Amino acid sequence: MRNRFEGKVALVTGAGSPRGIGRATALALAREGAKVTITDIVADNVKRVVSELEEISQAIGEVADVRNKDQMVQVVKRTTEAFGGLDILVNVAGLTRPTLLLDVPEEEYDLVLDVNLKGTFLTTQAAVPALLEIYSHQNARSSLQRALWWVALPLLRI
Repeated sequence: MRNRFEGKVALVTGAGSPRGIGRATALALAREGAKVTITDIVADNVKRVVSELEEISQAIGEVADVRNKDQMVQVVKRTTEAFGGLDILVNVAGLTRPTLLLDVPEEEYDLVLDVNLKGTFLTTQAAVPALLEIYSHQNARSSLQRALWWVALPLLRI
């Protein structure tokens, strides 16, 4: 363990799946020293993963839906209140439906887009003010803006 994220605070969405990328990411960040907040829509999964995380580092688990901006704002607020800020956002929440193209009902397609695209957008919107707060203290606001512009959200204007 190199503690590359010692003193950092991370938020990982979609971290409740027993064999998922979100859980693995949250555990890796904790092993590297980060305090971690996770979200998922299944309460039992949140509790289980938080229990695993607490064996390694400080952790918070929130049952929240990335499609609901108010819920994600509250997750960010709880994270910053508990840990003093937010340094890292990992948008993992997502879903797939193993359905043939011609068999996908429109409602199912809308759900996938709402979670995978809109959920990432809304969560990032909720988190950016907290991220800017941390990075503005480090005189790196313009670096974060460039990263968000070129990598994550070309439509975001900070």
